[in-house]
Amino acid sequence: MFGWLKKNKTGPDYSGVDSREKAEALVQKGELQKLLLLPFEFGGEDVPPNVVYVPAFAVELKASTDQNVILPLAQEGKVTRY
Repeated sequence: MFGWLKKNKTGPDYSGVDSREKAEALVQKGELQKLLLLPFEFGGEDVPPNVVYVPAFAVELKASTDQNVILPLAQEGKVTRY
């Protein structure tokens, strides 16, 4: 009856990654990559509040969005805080 509540098991489960140390271990294994929420190009720094650990596809997607969506909007003055 409530089958729709069950998790869809179509990919890796990172729910057990609950510390920076665990995330860094997965980076070393090649399972995750470090991502800056505010990239260097926009003035971001490599500091803990600006870092997340994600699968590789998310790094590529974020970089594409930053360059192809956010940057043009910022250049037009439509984005002033990011």
